Amino acid sequence: MDDLLEGSLKGVLTLASMVARCLVWLVLQVWEYCLEIILWYMGWPICHLASFGHLPKQFLNQHQQATRTSLFTVCWVGAISPF
Repeated sequence: MDDLLEGSLKGVLTLASMVARCLVWLVLQVWEYCLEIILWYMGWPICHLASFGHLPKQFLNQHQQATRTSLFTVCWVGAISPF
């Protein structure tokens, strides 16, 4: 009887652990995506003005087509611009 109880408790805890890990992953992915978009929209005008309209090559609403270097730079500028 104890083995049955122990096995069912272990199954429930495993399932709860998997659900918690999935929820944490989902929240982190949504946070990263939202943060990336917000920082792009904050940094893009600053980079565009500082380079006299030459950089970044993508338009304001084209952050999905940006290269990783361009995305990192613009988001970094967006992150430090409020300070």
